[in-house]
Amino acid sequence: MQRIWQTIESWWRSQNSGERLTAGGLAFLAVVFCFAFPDAMRSLILLGAGLVGWYFLDRRAQAADRNAQAAEQGVTVERLTRALEQLASDTPSIRLGGILGLERIAHTHEEERENIIQILSARIREIAAEDKEAEERKYIETAVFILAGIAEPLADMKVWLCRLQKANLRSFSLDGMDLSHFQMEKADFGYTRLAGTWLAQTNLEGAIFEGAYLDGANLENAKMDNTDFTGAQMNGANLTGTWLDGANFEGANISGANFRGASYLTQEQLDQAVCEESNPPRNLPEGLTPPASFAPASPPPPPEPAP
Repeated sequence: MQRIWQTIESWWRSQNSGERLTAGGLAFLAVVFCFAFPDAMRSLILLGAGLVGWYFLDRRAQAADRNAQAAEQGVTVERLTRALEQLASDTPSIRLGGILGLERIAHTHEEERENIIQILSARIREIAAEDKEAEERKYIETAVFILAGIAEPLADMKVWLCRLQKANLRSFSLDGMDLSHFQMEKADFGYTRLAGTWLAQTNLEGAIFEGAYLDGANLENAKMDNTDFTGAQMNGANLTGTWLDGANFEGANISGANFRGASYLTQEQLDQAVCEESNPPRNLPEGLTPPASFAPASPPPPPEPAP
């Protein structure tokens, strides 16, 4: 009996004032009930025993849940640490395993998504700072693809997270990727395939698109001041609302490109470009005319980068 009273006392002290008041009220009502209805005392005792049993089972279940969450968090930290170690490797195949590990964590643990995006962005900037061999380029290309997929649900937040300034993405294949809202100032996309790629509201100031394949690319509201499009294929590209101060279109094929609402576009810039005679650029700002130079119809796309 003494042990029972000690258990009750210990439980009572562990409760806050609100819980004590509730428990005291229930105890008082139970005593009143017993005196008013002595025949029901046995049933009340059984009921009380059941409630106490339920209470302790519930507390045990909560403790088990907390332990499971702590264990899961520990596993996540271990997986994240292992992926970061692989990402720092000098071997491209091991680094690729680290990227895939980070991708899995980002999809299964939403709270880690933003941190992983920043980690991948920083690693891509570091690795893609100079010319690389074919194996290295394939690794970087995969990293950009995974980064775009992880960041896609974040929409406008990508502008703060996805920073690939000065990244060397030359001769890559990035067709159809969603790189909208990225920060990619002075990135090098020379001879890169970007057909149908989303670059809307992306910061591309000073970027290089020399010889790039941009057919059908969406560049709506992108910042492209001083961007170099020399010799780029831009058939049907969407340049609605773009900023083009100082952009270079020398030899660029802008057939069917949409320039609605483009800012700082000049006739001198347009005259540097070429277009198909039957398919001039559309929605040019008032007072501007298509380039006088014509391009051959339907130029072939550049070859796929060497594996």
